[in-house]
Amino acid sequence: MHRTSAEWVNPGQYGLVVVTSSEGRNLPYGKLEDILTRDSTALNCHTNDDKYASHDHFCILSDS
Repeated sequence: MHRTSAEWVNPGQYGLVVVTSSEGRNLPYGKLEDILTRDSTALNCHTNDDKYASHDHFCILSDS
């Protein structure tokens, strides 16, 4: 089943894709689905607040 919308929607907010990170579901800033936003203002999304931390990552999986 395909869902459609007249306007672009954030697929992470509507459960169309699953977003995960190397640090789990809780981020120090923002929400996981914020990395998919098309908002004109920059959002602060990262997994660790330590600039010397190892490379963290996000993963986006299709729900279909």
